[in-house]
Amino acid sequence: MISLQNISKTFQTPAGSFSALKDINLQITGGEFIGLIGKSGSGKSTLLNMMGGIDRPSTGSVTVSHTEIQTLAETKLAAWRGRTVGFVFQFFQLLPTLTAAENVMLPMDFCKTFPSRERRKRALTQQADKLPATLSGGEQQRVAIARALANAPGVVLADEPTGNLDSVTAHSVLDLFRQMADEGTTVVIATHEADISRVIDRTVEISDGELVSVTG
Repeated sequence: MISLQNISKTFQTPAGSFSALKDINLQITGGEFIGLIGKSGSGKSTLLNMMGGIDRPSTGSVTVSHTEIQTLAETKLAAWRGRTVGFVFQFFQLLPTLTAAENVMLPMDFCKTFPSRERRKRALTQQADKLPATLSGGEQQRVAIARALANAPGVVLADEPTGNLDSVTAHSVLDLFRQMADEGTTVVIATHEADISRVIDRTVEISDGELVSVTG
């Protein structure tokens, strides 16, 4: 499902070049639930961005579902991303002026993956007509996950998805990701959760931009 070959990423800063990723090689099969761990600044988010086509590697290749995504033009990459990858973020990234249902409908509207008459039905949740500001953190994250799944993507990438949730809600969100993987979705999450090992298939540890270990 996801193949990273010799991935390196260098950013240019006022202080000079900075190597965020260094020669990463990783294979992830379809339906796997991967926990990406490492300290802040280790390169976890950058690696997720490579997998999802949000950023491009300086060297190396990223293949997702038989597509070498770094070779795609920006317009084709955006369309590919909308159909293939669902993103879940720590701070939810919901549009505050749209209801929960309208937030979930956005990817479907963008990619036109479902007929207009079906989009609202797919987006309905218990809090469908409420604005994000009226929802709890756990409710907002569930809306964000529903939005990530709106186009039935084969891959879900989550960056610290439980970082702003209480322990009980975080536990249920991780269980939801486990259920997704059991149903065939490839799930990769960057996390600091201490009990992540109970739900994931493998742990990938990153330190200073390098792959330190793969266990599980």
